[in-house]
Amino acid sequence: MNHSYQDALAIIGIEGAHPGGFELTKQLLKNEKIDHTSKILDAGCGTGQTSAFLAKTFLCQVSAVDHHPEMVKHAKKRFQQANLSIDLYEHSIEELPFDDNSFDLIIAESTTAFTDIQKSLSEFYRVLKLKGTLLSIDMTAETSLDSASKKEIMNFYHLRELLMQSEWLNSFRQKG
Repeated sequence: MNHSYQDALAIIGIEGAHPGGFELTKQLLKNEKIDHTSKILDAGCGTGQTSAFLAKTFLCQVSAVDHHPEMVKHAKKRFQQANLSIDLYEHSIEELPFDDNSFDLIIAESTTAFTDIQKSLSEFYRVLKLKGTLLSIDMTAETSLDSASKKEIMNFYHLRELLMQSEWLNSFRQKG
């Protein structure tokens, strides 16, 4: 069997494997203006930890999307057990199943780097309202890597590209 890093996380049911962990997520969300009228997309929701936190804490409308069927299964179970009304979709963030200008906030935790980054950022821009916010917590190379090291990391995580902070910022600017 040849499982990917994401398969391993899904099979085990890891709740959060993004840089900074769930504590960083809570700190970032605390600084946002979120209330019961907010429409939020958890892009790459995994097991639904952040979606559930948003729905319970802010009583807002949450849509959650993940491409991995096992993650969606974990998230669905979490939402049902907590009796949370969260719209859950098994879909890629590269082609989101939502209308333009649908969300006040999008949170993407350790998901965008595992996709075609430019496609995903275009989709985030498309579904985000004009004055909306994108919170992105993702894998970033801290320094320029030699080609062998970069290739090894990209192969291990099944990445198409491995961006440094400046490259991420450039990509965000280019996509609006």
